[in-house]
Amino acid sequence: MSSAMRRTARTPALRWPAAAAVVLGACLTLAGPAPSVGAAPTDPVPTVFFGDSYTANYGIPPLDRESIPSVLCLRSTENFPAVATRRIAEQGVRLDIQADVSCSGARVHHFWEKQELPFARGEVPPQNEALTNDTLLAVGSTGGNTLGFHDILKQCSAVLRGQSVLPGKPVDEGEPAAG
Repeated sequence: MSSAMRRTARTPALRWPAAAAVVLGACLTLAGPAPSVGAAPTDPVPTVFFGDSYTANYGIPPLDRESIPSVLCLRSTENFPAVATRRIAEQGVRLDIQADVSCSGARVHHFWEKQELPFARGEVPPQNEALTNDTLLAVGSTGGNTLGFHDILKQCSAVLRGQSVLPGKPVDEGEPAAG
């Protein structure tokens, strides 16, 4: 039995519905204005944001300097959670941000497993540990680092430059794109 499966077996039952609702909740909440079905909730919605560099807004100033993990995760104070919270508030829905655990370099397995920080500066706990029994909304994205999105972009850039579509040389001439 893998460590991920053992860990999941001990995960409280309430975390799985929250994790399963992440994509649906994000899509429904941010897709656009919904038809009016009544008054917006008056109480803030307990919310956790998780994800990788796309959620953290990798390295875009100003950086969150609240703690070493925040700085080394290169989490911007103007990241997806901050912008989404403002946009949703404009629609009359207030979020109670319980945690923003987005971290650059996170891979899918970091939702369940700890993530080592760069420069041997420690680690951050699994992102799912930010979920609590009163969390009503969990929003995030992850997967680009797991799929190797950075390498895919480098190879595409090399192919496009080879066809004179883009000016200049490939990002990494030592690793040309596969044909």
